[in-house]
Amino acid sequence: MKTPFLSLFGAVFLLSSLQVVGQGVVTDTTKSPALALMPLSPAPGSSQEKLASVSAQEPVTPTSATNQTPFTNQEPTIIQSATPQPLATSIKKNDNIQRNLFKINLPGIALRNYSFQYERVLTKRFSVAFSYRKMPSGELPLKDVLADQIPSGLSDLKLKGTAFTPEIRLYVGKKGYGRGFYLAPFYRQATFATEDLIYTYENEDGIEESVTLAGKLTGKTAGLLMGAQFSLGKYVCLDWWIVGAHGGSANGNLNAVSDKILTPDEQEDLREELENLDIPFVTKTVTVNANNASVILKGPWAGIRSGLSLGFKF
Repeated sequence: MKTPFLSLFGAVFLLSSLQVVGQGVVTDTTKSPALALMPLSPAPGSSQEKLASVSAQEPVTPTSATNQTPFTNQEPTIIQSATPQPLATSIKKNDNIQRNLFKINLPGIALRNYSFQYERVLTKRFSVAFSYRKMPSGELPLKDVLADQIPSGLSDLKLKGTAFTPEIRLYVGKKGYGRGFYLAPFYRQATFATEDLIYTYENEDGIEESVTLAGKLTGKTAGLLMGAQFSLGKYVCLDWWIVGAHGGSANGNLNAVSDKILTPDEQEDLREELENLDIPFVTKTVTVNANNASVILKGPWAGIRSGLSLGFKF
């Protein structure tokens, strides 16, 4: 009976330093690492053998107290918002706007003023426009209406001219994008020229004399235009220049050429005649010699801008 007792004592001592893991696999956490890989074979009929037998028959359950669904190969669900994207819609809407407008001023045609304008819409509120006006050589527009305003001796004046007008438009209405009421600050450079004008006058002896005049006048002004532009369809527009006042300065010159050599008295007569030209608000500097005369003009310049333009959008 001595041998079995010693064997049982040794087994208990050995188990006190080992840990049972799994089904009969032991690891020693403090001693030799080699023992951790060795399987433990309990003695036949011992309590350890019975415990191992019962553990082997019991199913292994998850350590978590809650039931968990194992991972499966399910496709991810993509949640799409039913709300439309306003930015994308706005961009798409603006892409349909015709941003280029080419226009012609209709009333100007009757006055021998051919005025064309190109406008480029930049944003809802702003656009830029460039106008070019050309007047072929001919009699003064509305000559009969302005007869009292034309200086004596210049009634047969033939005039031609050009004008270039850049402007920035601010559309203040709800529609915008080249539609509705606008304010447009602008700059204008206009040039007028005349040539082969026969200017007739009387000298101090009552004898009729004549010289040939030619010259050019350039005005530089700035102003503000108020107008409204309407869309008449996808490709047509109507631009109403309600009123635009502008002012600035002008300078120019007139050259008078005589067909003969002028005597000192004739030169003086011509000087007085040119100085008496009634051109309001203009300062004149007259120079006369035996062959010709020169008049330098300087002074303020002002005007009113108005019109009705028909345009095409693209």
